[in-house]
Amino acid sequence: MKLGVHGKNFYKNMWAELHEKDVWSGEIWDMTKSGKVYPKQVKIHAIKGFANQVANYVATFSDSSDKVKHQQELERLAFYDALTGLPNRSLLLKKLNYMVESPFSGNDSFHIAFVDIDKFKIINDTKGHTFGDTILTKVSEALADSLKNSGVCGRMSGDEFLIAT
Repeated sequence: MKLGVHGKNFYKNMWAELHEKDVWSGEIWDMTKSGKVYPKQVKIHAIKGFANQVANYVATFSDSSDKVKHQQELERLAFYDALTGLPNRSLLLKKLNYMVESPFSGNDSFHIAFVDIDKFKIINDTKGHTFGDTILTKVSEALADSLKNSGVCGRMSGDEFLIAT
């Protein structure tokens, strides 16, 4: 169970709790025989014998990969636009607040651009929603590519995007 994902303090705290409470439970990353790394829920019990001394430890565990995937999916759904993959309004506003409140290295300003696709409703009505989704996806890719990791871009709603650098 010492894969290297957890630091020394993790195991130090685990053993301290196990010695103090005779039980520890938590998530540990482990590796299968085939080399696949996965998270598992572990519960370790101290088994006491003569004179109330610890004689053995018994651990039970279960693979929690599905749980972790589910949590990641919930986070993705909560903070990213399903169509474009860009940050949604919620995450975008959090990132903008961070930009406003955090100090900049030698820079006391930033730029915001609001992008709206003119007459997008007509595109959807005449060409169909699949074509409209393709337009939104291509626009989002172009906007994200233009930043080159030097800002934030997100989909506010419908055909509205926001860029901040």
